[in-house]
Amino acid sequence: MRRLLMLTAGLLACLWLLAPASALAEGEEEDGYLMNDLRATVHLPPKWEVLPGGWSDWDFKAKASDGLVEMRMHFTPFQVTPTEEAAQGWIKMHRLRLEKHKAESVQVARVEISERQGRPTAEMDLEFVFEGGKVKGVYQAVAFPAYGKVVHIAMMSNDKKAARATKSLSFFLEHLEIHKEVEPVDELYGRVSSPVAFEHTLPDGWRAFAKSELGPVAELAKKTGQGKYDREHCWAAIKPLSFGDPDFMIFCQGGLLLDKVDEYSWAGVEPVVNDKFFGGTSLEVEPAEKVVIGDRLGYFYRPPSRGDTVLMAVAPYDQGVVVGWARAQSDRAAQLEEDFRTVLTGARFTGPNGGEQPVGGLGGWFVYSIRYRPTNPLFLGPVLLVFFGFMAVVVVLAKHKPKNLEDY
Repeated sequence: MRRLLMLTAGLLACLWLLAPASALAEGEEEDGYLMNDLRATVHLPPKWEVLPGGWSDWDFKAKASDGLVEMRMHFTPFQVTPTEEAAQGWIKMHRLRLEKHKAESVQVARVEISERQGRPTAEMDLEFVFEGGKVKGVYQAVAFPAYGKVVHIAMMSNDKKAARATKSLSFFLEHLEIHKEVEPVDELYGRVSSPVAFEHTLPDGWRAFAKSELGPVAELAKKTGQGKYDREHCWAAIKPLSFGDPDFMIFCQGGLLLDKVDEYSWAGVEPVVNDKFFGGTSLEVEPAEKVVIGDRLGYFYRPPSRGDTVLMAVAPYDQGVVVGWARAQSDRAAQLEEDFRTVLTGARFTGPNGGEQPVGGLGGWFVYSIRYRPTNPLFLGPVLLVFFGFMAVVVVLAKHKPKNLEDY
């Protein structure tokens, strides 16, 4: 039996990745263990200790003194409300971790949405066997939202120590100090806008990001090719997922000045748009699809992207263009496109005169007509009138041409 217990303890230790070590100062255990990135302080149950290198600002690992129960605490970005659907994503995360460390026959034993310490919480129990199949394991995990994040606490033990693990998990939850609670996000659903240019209606499940989520949103903007997020000229929204990056959209005001875009000029302007956004890249992007964006025609592109689905749309505007990007995991491509098109359809331009794209005065209208509508009666009529008027003058002058000097 002693050899079995020692084997179990050794296998448990192998199942956890070690975070960079943080030196413990004398007296810190009494005050708890501060995780700065999470803005929380962890307190240990009696007869528990931190694993070597197991305390950092973003990750915490500890074990019971006999090594038969272990705990890991970490977080994932973005606030996600615990639901049955969200729990399935977190189960996938935990399953991958267990399988990475050679756990076998991982099965879901229980999923429950509850309230723990006044917080909505997903409770998930998994059962497995350690490598070799001689020892049964129990993995008890919880997930609940915090300030711009989701906190995950997982307990692992053999099946004979499951009750002890449950009791220890309750201790961690009851004594965990969260220094910044969740931000309200209910008001972030619905409409979004840039301060100066345009607004859109978000589809179901999408919301603007909370203040506490600005950091990871800026990273998503970079992944989508937008560089620094400009809150004065852009809006960004997310569809939070429990596992992996959320679906993401960002719309920004751009300075590209185009000829007036309508049914007559759309095809002629498209190469200019394509070259502006993709001409200096190695991307081979197909010509745009014609799409209605709010009250006007625009351009819809599907730029190639490794591992993700990326969509792009461009609409003319009185100050240039409005450029929208959307990004999601590749297995969510169909839903992303449906949501993106919904946003494009619901666009409303808020600039002077509704952001109507100007022709550019009489000269601009003349150039536009020559390039794209030379047979337009409104253009051709005056041109022909001027032409025939000029010819009439020529004919009249020709009839009255003097035959000799005495005629003067």
